[in-house]
Amino acid sequence: MLKIDKILKLGEIPSTQTLAKEISSIFPKENILIAAATQTQGKGQYDRKWSSNLGGLYFTLLLRPSKMADLSVLPYQTGKALARTLESMYDLKTKIKLPNDVLALNGKTYKKIAGILIETQCTEKDLNLLLVGVGVNVNNKLPAGLAATSIKQIKKSARNIDALLENFLKNFAEEYLLWQNSI
Repeated sequence: MLKIDKILKLGEIPSTQTLAKEISSIFPKENILIAAATQTQGKGQYDRKWSSNLGGLYFTLLLRPSKMADLSVLPYQTGKALARTLESMYDLKTKIKLPNDVLALNGKTYKKIAGILIETQCTEKDLNLLLVGVGVNVNNKLPAGLAATSIKQIKKSARNIDALLENFLKNFAEEYLLWQNSI
C-alpha cells in the first residue's frame, strides 16, 4: 500500500517537481503529494516546458521507496495506472507512448493527453528520493498548434480533477507495489 503522509494542494507555483526537491530535506522520511492548479515552469522530459494552464491536473509524488527496483519500468507502470484510470473513469481509448506519454483517441487520431516525469536522488546502494511527476490535460485550454488533447475536448464537458487524482492514486498504488516487489 502506498501511504501519503502529507498533501500540499497549491494555487500557482513554478513547478511541483522543483518544489518537491526543495522540501525533500525538510521532510526526510515522508511521502508527499504536491499538486498545483497551475505551473509557470512546468517540466517535461529533457527539460521541455509542460503547458500547465488552469484546469489541468499537475502533481508530483515525492516518495521514499523501501527498496531499489528497476527504474526503467516505472514510467511505463505509472503510464499504465494513468491509462487505466482514464479508461475506467471516462471511457477513453488510450495507449502509452514510451517512455513517458499517455495518448488518448480524439476523433481518428491519438493525441498526447498526459506526460510523466520520473526523477531520482540515489547513492550507490540506496534510492533516497523518487519524484513521480504527472501532468494531465483535463479541462485546460491547450496552446494552439500543440499535438495534444484534453478530457474536456474529447468528452465535450468539464470533469472533476480531484476525482481523477483520487482514482489515479489507487491505480498507481497497485503499480507501485508491483514495482517495489519486482526486485
